[in-house]
Amino acid sequence: MSIPQFAKSFSHIKDGERIDNKPVRIAGRLDSKRVQGQNLVFYDIVSQDQKIQIMADRRMAVGDSFAIHDTLRRGDIVGVVGVPGKSKRGELTVFPTEVILLSPCLRLLPPKHSGLKDQEIRYRQRYLDMIMNPAVKSIFHIRSRIINYIRRFLDERVCISLPSLSPSPPPPPPPPRSSADEISEYLQFEPTGF
Repeated sequence: MSIPQFAKSFSHIKDGERIDNKPVRIAGRLDSKRVQGQNLVFYDIVSQDQKIQIMADRRMAVGDSFAIHDTLRRGDIVGVVGVPGKSKRGELTVFPTEVILLSPCLRLLPPKHSGLKDQEIRYRQRYLDMIMNPAVKSIFHIRSRIINYIRRFLDERVCISLPSLSPSPPPPPPPPRSSADEISEYLQFEPTGF
């Protein structure tokens, strides 16, 4: 189940209530991690520009599955199996019985409060810019919709794009190889007699 579907399906739950007979499975990127003592860990996971809270309690964990919380960090993509509910403050929450690391974040994300300030990193690492700045991601979505609309508009009116009149030359043949010693040999002509 996606996070937007989860939010739509369980928004009717009252504050402090849990639905124990409807287990859910959700995946998303860890946006923040807050540890409250030894038995309680809070996460915010984000997917498709929506965020929900995960409230991991040692008493609800199956077997030794609570040990994974020591290894999880911000940026990891996790899968959560648990029951839906709302916290006492009214935040939509999943109370997990199991948390699975689907894909670790190999490089730490920049701090959330300062964000990405370096323009060079923002241009060279677009994926990081879209993770850190949701506004940039929405601009890319809008740009993609505009391009698709223009493409459909032109396709409906039988506009075709023609290849250039001067075709590019065919690619060069592969270099000859010597099968005897498996060493690549290239033919080279040297200009002589100048």
